[in-house]
Amino acid sequence: MAVPVDEGVSQIRFDYKNTGLPIGKNITLICLITLAIYLIISGLLLKRKCVINYPEGDALLESWQADDIDMSENQDKNDEILLNSLVDDIPINNEKEENDET
Repeated sequence: MAVPVDEGVSQIRFDYKNTGLPIGKNITLICLITLAIYLIISGLLLKRKCVINYPEGDALLESWQADDIDMSENQDKNDEILLNSLVDDIPINNEKEENDET
């Protein structure tokens, strides 16, 4: 940026105004107020300890836990089968020497 200046001592002053700053301040203020309202309402609800209770809940939790136990037992069996199949595929030195002799 260049500014033409006469010879001698001069004082140059640039004034800048950010046009988006007031809008940004207002948006930030609205967001902070909204956040404060949300925190106050959620705090009041937590103090009440609103618990939604339905009779099927306990039965569902028990069945899900049983399913998880069954799945973990099956996973252990599947891991053992996979490990055994991998071990069976690995040649042992004695078997390799026998195969080389024939």
